[in-house]
Amino acid sequence: MVRYSPWRVLAAQNHITVRISPLPAGVSGACRVLADGAVLILLASSLDARERVAVLAHELLHIERGIGRGESCPEWRAVEAREEEIIDRQVAGRLLPTEELAAWIRARGPDDEAVTTRVVADEWFVSEPVARRALEAVARQVAKA
Repeated sequence: MVRYSPWRVLAAQNHITVRISPLPAGVSGACRVLADGAVLILLASSLDARERVAVLAHELLHIERGIGRGESCPEWRAVEAREEEIIDRQVAGRLLPTEELAAWIRARGPDDEAVTTRVVADEWFVSEPVARRALEAVARQVAKA
């Protein structure tokens, strides 16, 4: 099975441009619709390769869902926070599918290193926040069983 790659998704989207540039502290990415309908995704130049993949996937999901962040009133902050959480979970699920991660965990032997966020991030070449969310999804799946 071919794993999800936001770079492959991006390559199929002629109307989206990505720029890597300095962004304000605390901002890792942004998505803007331009006057001509094209879309510009900005990725912070401070991100490493793993973080870029996660942030690009996050911004592409904003586009896919048709929901972006803009200046909004305080009443909408809770809605925006929920949307960010949904997107972050979807990013983890796409970059590190729950079933594949669960199977990988089950296949580990007694002599293997303990499964931690860092170990998962290194094994799957994802950022630690993505690994943490993916492990949380596995835990939720196990709790349901």
